[in-house]
Amino acid sequence: MKILFIYSETLKRNIYPVTKKKPLYANDEIPFGISYLSSVLKQHGHLTDVLLITLRTPKKHIDRVIQSYNPDVICMSTVFREYQTIIQTAAY
Repeated sequence: MKILFIYSETLKRNIYPVTKKKPLYANDEIPFGISYLSSVLKQHGHLTDVLLITLRTPKKHIDRVIQSYNPDVICMSTVFREYQTIIQTAAY
């Protein structure tokens, strides 16, 4: 199964575009919940990827990532300050 995690980080500047190899700038920015879930899923034979979005991420970019990765499941993770961004993305 292919799982795509969508993670929102609206407080960062100059984050778009990110690369698939390095969606975050430093190890202290890694969302541990997603990392733990991804690790367990990979241990059980699943494929995972993460899409980092901001308020400035174009909808076309989200569409391209979803179409190219073609996930079976899309998971979204949020904290309170990111709730509106994730809700808007989920509604889209």
